[in-house]
Amino acid sequence: MTGEPGIDLQDKGAVRDRLLQRGWRQGSVLPTDAELVTAVQMMPLATVRPDGEGHRIIVVSQDCDAVQGDCELEPGIEVVVATPLSQVVKKHQHLRDPRALHLELRGTGSERYPVAITPWAKGVVARPTLLAYRPNPELRLRDVDIQDIADFLARRYDRDALPEEFERRFVIGMDKLKTLFRANPDVILQIYLKVTPSEELAPFQPDADDEDQPRYEATVVVLVTDTLLDNKAEMAAFRDSKIPDLKRALRKGCPGVDVEDVILYGSDSLSVKRARDLRRVDLASERSIIAGRRADQAEATEARAARRADGPDGPLAEGRDQGERRPTAA
Repeated sequence: MTGEPGIDLQDKGAVRDRLLQRGWRQGSVLPTDAELVTAVQMMPLATVRPDGEGHRIIVVSQDCDAVQGDCELEPGIEVVVATPLSQVVKKHQHLRDPRALHLELRGTGSERYPVAITPWAKGVVARPTLLAYRPNPELRLRDVDIQDIADFLARRYDRDALPEEFERRFVIGMDKLKTLFRANPDVILQIYLKVTPSEELAPFQPDADDEDQPRYEATVVVLVTDTLLDNKAEMAAFRDSKIPDLKRALRKGCPGVDVEDVILYGSDSLSVKRARDLRRVDLASERSIIAGRRADQAEATEARAARRADGPDGPLAEGRDQGERRPTAA
């Protein structure tokens, strides 16, 4: 293995320190150095090349793995190649699509660079190679976007499966559950389903006699914060205002599914035995949308504060009055 001259690759501490010093972490964008780009080894059957025009290479290894100092135990750092877009498409944002993710790289100012990522765009770069480089200083990702990339790639291996026929019958129900979460993201931790039978049933026939068709039974479990659970008045208000309408909507809108109950649990009151029978409702997209909206709001607040500080009456005005020039973009 080769790396930066002067670094002993057998010295795990020195390798780790140098990677930390260089600033490598999950979400770092590789510089467009030709030698570095050609050092990226793409996965078999990869659908993109790292040296394509406008392609950006992003570190996807977790922070602790990205700066691991053992080049034998962890010889490579995982990356994904993002391809340029003219604009992001909503249906591919915020984990809505399991096969494509659209997001924006940030520039040093207000620049935005739309890119696309797919599961077949992963690669690896030898750990020693990055010792001689720093991340691209002109491109960055917000923490919420880094989390989206990690979740997007991980979802192919970490999704609770439900029978496809149940999912077809429960389309409206799933939308109702996700709507409930979107309206209460600070008190709902997760939503689960217990579905029986667990195997596929024959397709439901809307025109056939309902009683003669095999049906699914479903119980909804809503996991709420202990803070809500411990506040009896707020818990009662939440239950009385949300659950009866939800039950009616689920029972009315999901033909071929008998919704038995909607149960509220706190994080400490759901037993391991009961949890084994439950399947998570995929709320990744909803979490991403909420996190992105909050990040946008925080950026807008910071921008307004910066404009006020830089205004005629702001704390930066005195320097300009004395003839100091404002910095301009390079």
